[in-house]
Amino acid sequence: MPKEHSRHAKKPPSLGRNAAKQEAIDAGKKWETPMWRLDYLLSMVMMVHLIACPWTKVEESFNVQAIHDMLFHGTNISQYDHQQFPGPVPRTFLGALAVSAVAVLPKVLAVDLLGSEKIFTLFLARAALHVLVHAALSTFIRAVATQFGRSTATWLVFITASQFHFLFYVSRPLPNVFALPLVILATTAWINGRDRKMIIYAALATIVFRSELCLLFGPMLLMSLIKQTISFRRAFTKAFQFGLLALGLTVLVDSWFWGRPVWPEGEVLWFNTVRNQSSKWGVAPFLWYFYSVIPRFLLTSLPFFVVGLVTSRVMRTILLPFAIFVALYSLLPHKELRFIIYIVPVLNLGAAVGCSHLARINRFWKAVAGLHIPLNVCLTFFFLAVSSRNYLGGDALKQLHSLEPPTASVHVYLDNFSCQNGVSRFLHMNEKWIYNKSEEVRFEEDAPWAAFTHVIAEAKYEQLLATRGFQVVSSLYGFSGFNLTVPRLDEVLNFEWSPVVWIEKVQILKQQKIAT
Repeated sequence: MPKEHSRHAKKPPSLGRNAAKQEAIDAGKKWETPMWRLDYLLSMVMMVHLIACPWTKVEESFNVQAIHDMLFHGTNISQYDHQQFPGPVPRTFLGALAVSAVAVLPKVLAVDLLGSEKIFTLFLARAALHVLVHAALSTFIRAVATQFGRSTATWLVFITASQFHFLFYVSRPLPNVFALPLVILATTAWINGRDRKMIIYAALATIVFRSELCLLFGPMLLMSLIKQTISFRRAFTKAFQFGLLALGLTVLVDSWFWGRPVWPEGEVLWFNTVRNQSSKWGVAPFLWYFYSVIPRFLLTSLPFFVVGLVTSRVMRTILLPFAIFVALYSLLPHKELRFIIYIVPVLNLGAAVGCSHLARINRFWKAVAGLHIPLNVCLTFFFLAVSSRNYLGGDALKQLHSLEPPTASVHVYLDNFSCQNGVSRFLHMNEKWIYNKSEEVRFEEDAPWAAFTHVIAEAKYEQLLATRGFQVVSSLYGFSGFNLTVPRLDEVLNFEWSPVVWIEKVQILKQQKIAT
């Protein structure tokens, strides 16, 4: 991709190929100095998201349990969570394996040697995932500094740091996030004209983690073939070689974990696309990604993204395969925000190009561009405040450990809602307690309840549990909406909260009966 220049900039002298290459290298190195690089701001913001929302949801369940089991059970596959709760389709263990490899040494130092709580390992694991994403993102930012200039790269960092969704998700163990570093590296290689590297990263991301990424890398490769930056023969050879390598890797590793020959992403592709079973989890209109998700990604950076597209031909070229990807992927009826998270760095690059263009006009437009950053930050704090109350199952189990002494005899039942909203094996902090999340337990039936001393369940089951001798000891409230009636001028927003999860404890008389 050619380097972007201002129309007012002085035309640089003609350079030979080697001199031009050296100039690009020098520009990338300039971004890396001083030692405290600006892009580490992204890591600090990510830690704010992680601390505010440390627990995980049902979409992350397989991978977070796999990371836990690798760190605490090693090669003892019989103790792994997927043996009892395999899920509707098998998932690859390679993402969890990569995160565990990064997190294992900090876990040994912090938990095994220094005696930190087990729950601290969850923070380490999520931070390890972000390290992988941040390494790829830093490479992308350096490429932007080389191609578009250091000013655009600086805008890119501040825009990304100010927005909510991207940095909220990049430490979450989702299949999409495991694929994200490879997608960013492939995009960086493609922007730099290194198509063979792009094919390598694309093969790994598509075959191992997310098969639908062929809808993104296909248009990328087609554009490279049209521009003749790579021959069809070389492209086919590289794609075949590394596609076969990626397939062999995932089949070899995952067949060992699952105890049968399996290509997990192949089964996911068949389940979601061919059989269209993903529609059971909801459907959305064709244009939902365009009118709902992309504006939420960009927040108030959206107008500057438009400016970047209008003023930069290079930006339009870079965006084209991503636009095709979103359009093609929109044909599937089941849609989720995380499915297209790969496009955020390029969207923000467009916004950064727009801000950089306006900043070169005069101080007024530079101030207009700069003002949207704090606006994004305000919206991000709002979204984070709401999201922090959406993991009540994890909050409840953490609170239960503080309500009961470590020596207490506890057999707690965790209902489906709490398991989908924060509970994971990282929160099983007392080896003497029994944590039961059996899907065979029914609230309408009487059989199993005599064995439980505590229940963490949705508030709607209060009456049923009361008839079985349980009483509420703690209520956790979740966000349910806004109160538009503002009683005082100093109250800008009123949140409405309602009880979502209750911690219930068996009554004293029933405890005595259980003991006898």
